[in-house]
Amino acid sequence: DTGVLDDPGNAQVHLTMPAYNVELTANFAMIDYTLTLIAEPQEGGGLFTVTPDQEHYNVGDEVQITATPETGWQFTEWTGDTGVLDDPGNAQVHLTMPADNVEIIANFVDGWHTVTVLLSHEDPAPGTYEMKVFDGGEFQPTVENRFEPGTFLFLRAIAYDGFVFQGWQDRDMNDDYISYANDFYFISRRDNHFKAQFMQDASQAYLQGNEDLLISEVSSNVYPNPGNGVFWVELPSEYKGGVLICVHNRVGRKVYGHSLDVRSQNKFRFNLNFLPDGIYYIRLQMEHGVGLHRLIIAR
Repeated sequence: DTGVLDDPGNAQVHLTMPAYNVELTANFAMIDYTLTLIAEPQEGGGLFTVTPDQEHYNVGDEVQITATPETGWQFTEWTGDTGVLDDPGNAQVHLTMPADNVEIIANFVDGWHTVTVLLSHEDPAPGTYEMKVFDGGEFQPTVENRFEPGTFLFLRAIAYDGFVFQGWQDRDMNDDYISYANDFYFISRRDNHFKAQFMQDASQAYLQGNEDLLISEVSSNVYPNPGNGVFWVELPSEYKGGVLICVHNRVGRKVYGHSLDVRSQNKFRFNLNFLPDGIYYIRLQMEHGVGLHRLIIAR
C-alpha cells in the first residue's frame, strides 16, 4: 500500500494513516562489490587463481588467492588494497570481502641469476674456462649462463701455454680476489660477474732463457735475495694503491698469494718460510703495471 507513503523509494518515509489497514513490505538487495586482480608484469611473470572465482562478491565473502610464478620468475609481494589480506608477503592469501571494491596486484620478478665470466685480457688469449652445473648427483657441462637460485655451480680456469692462472676476481666486489684455485665452487644466490685473472708464465720465460720478457714495467725491489724465507718488498715511493703478490715455483705453480693496500709506506715484509729452498718467481701486480723478480730461498 505504497500510495500512503510520501516517498516509496526512500529508506525513511512518512505516511498519514488512512481509514483502512496498511501493509508495507521493505525490500532489500545485497550490494555487489568487485575484486580486481592484476599481474605485474602483465605478461610472462606469473598467474593467479581465485577461489571462488566469480564476477561479484558481497560483504563478508571469504576469498583465497594464489600467485604462481612462471618458470624463471619468482613472486615478491602483493600490492594495492593489501589491508584486506591476511599476509601480503605470502603467495597464497585469504581475504574477507569488505564493503568496497578491492584491487590487488601480484608482483613477480625475474628470479634466475646470470653468471658472466671475463678473461683478464684477450689479445693474445691467456686461457679459457669451463662451467658445470650440479645435476643428477654430478657436475655436468653447461653452456647456459642463467640459473635458478640455489644452483650449485663449478668454474675451472685453464691457462694456455705461456700463461699461468692467477685467481678468480669478483667484479661486484671491486675486483677482490675470491679464490686463488683454478677450481671454484659456488651457489647461485645473485647475478655474478667474475674475472679469470691470468699472467705471463714468469718461470717458463726464465727457464727458456728469455729474460727480456721479465723486464719490470714498474720499478720494484725484493731483498735480501737470496734469502732465508723472509723478504722485503720495496715499491716506488710515489706509489699509493693496491698490490697483489703472487709467487710461483719453477714449474709455474702458484705457491703464495696475498693482496694489500699501500698507503702510508712503500716497504713491507712477507714470509715464505713454509717453502723449501729453491728458485721462485714473484709478481707484484700494481694498478699501473707489474714488477717481476726471480727469488732464491737458501737457508
